[in-house]
Amino acid sequence: MLAAVILSGGASSRMGSPKALLPYQGRPFLEHLLEVTAHRQIGARRVVLGAHAEPIAKAINLKADEIVINHEWEKGQLSSIQAALRSLLPGTDGMLLCLIDHPLISSALVQDLIEEFYKTKSPIVLPVYEGRRGHPVIFSASLYDELLHAPMATGARAVVWAHKGDVVEVRTNEEGCVLNLNDPETINKSIQPSVDSIGGELCTMKRCRRESAQGFGQRLGCDGPSFGDGAPADLFGEKRGTRDGSRATTAEETRLLNVAVYDSR
Repeated sequence: MLAAVILSGGASSRMGSPKALLPYQGRPFLEHLLEVTAHRQIGARRVVLGAHAEPIAKAINLKADEIVINHEWEKGQLSSIQAALRSLLPGTDGMLLCLIDHPLISSALVQDLIEEFYKTKSPIVLPVYEGRRGHPVIFSASLYDELLHAPMATGARAVVWAHKGDVVEVRTNEEGCVLNLNDPETINKSIQPSVDSIGGELCTMKRCRRESAQGFGQRLGCDGPSFGDGAPADLFGEKRGTRDGSRATTAEETRLLNVAVYDSR
């Protein structure tokens, strides 16, 4: 049995509103992830909340035992991973780790990852799109203790480094596994149709592309895109930029560490 863990504890400062409640295919990001992670091998579910815990918990139908409040969310995503692990009952084989800003995945991808995990017994299983590692990621229960004791300064990347030779990659044609929807511009480019979170007005991709990223950001109540050197570094050491793959890591770091657990603050 696996546990599905969805991290949604950050402040969403670049977005201007909780990413968990942003619309995708007529429903919030979080509802989509809850649906695609419904699988016969997943017997437990944890949604880690932090900065926007109250509005998310009110808007999304979650059971009480599915909600984990991370009061230390400002420490970064490793603290949310640890909060989720501490809440799990003994007996899980591993956790399927999902990020709220990587919602563009399918149940078929989840199925492929789970099948590969049980077939290979690997400690880490993750998707790869055109040579880029993405999400969701399965961590074996054998790594729980290492994740719980990983230093905040290096985070989960220390665990990945320690097991870099044991990572199993599952090739996929789903670009969504590597898309970090962390700001209005990326959402503008990635989702069709999208919804203006303030006006509530549906807009098609064609219309959205005519708008400048800055203007879209202002309507969402934030300062616009933050890419390049200003992009957030994930817990595995990478800085992500745009969908074209621009980043501030070396080729070797990209090959080994492109797991893309992003700082959602």
